[in-house]
Amino acid sequence: PEGYARRPNEDVSIPYSIISPRYFETMRIPLLDGRDFADRDDDDAEKVAIINETMAKRFWLGQNPLGRKFKIWRGTVTVVGVAKSGKYRSLNERPQSFFYLPCQQGVWDLNLGIGLRTDGSPNALIGALEREIHALDPGVEVWAKLPMLDYIQAAFLAQRITSTLLFGLGLVALALAAMGIFDQKAALSLAVVSSAGGGSHQVSGSSTTINIDCDQVADAMK
Repeated sequence: PEGYARRPNEDVSIPYSIISPRYFETMRIPLLDGRDFADRDDDDAEKVAIINETMAKRFWLGQNPLGRKFKIWRGTVTVVGVAKSGKYRSLNERPQSFFYLPCQQGVWDLNLGIGLRTDGSPNALIGALEREIHALDPGVEVWAKLPMLDYIQAAFLAQRITSTLLFGLGLVALALAAMGIFDQKAALSLAVVSSAGGGSHQVSGSSTTINIDCDQVADAMK
């Protein structure tokens, strides 16, 4: 990145996404500085990028990142905007640098996603969207047709399963502890009752050995 002194062996590889104009508006991702991509950001225009705030702080801490340049595989791009950082791979990931490129300046991965925002039911829109896509190209396969809420719930699934398992294990541990206490009390009571004939007896619990003088117990009960 322009103006950044790279440390020895520092890994500066950063994940990215290729998006269209109004992506941030649709996904409700705030733009903290600069501008969104526009139709004018095509192959004939200057190559541009939008970075997230984590990337801005990493490479240009205390500086204005707008207008700064950094190199990627297809050349040098200029920063035109800064977006709020988010979660990109998992919900429990640490804040990481991330940048966006405009689709008008090249899309080489045809595994594309479409994000739409509607005031009505998103499920009611899925069928119409699929028909429009097939009208443009019948050969396009449309998959993972889900509302965003379903994706968010799926992202929490692993945490929910873990919490349920931990809760279940806690109940098992509590039950085993209660059973252990009951066994110790039952063994002690049995030893006292069976020792009415007198003498000294030994009672063994799960981890404790107790010597009981039954004559002393009998005297105390008189």
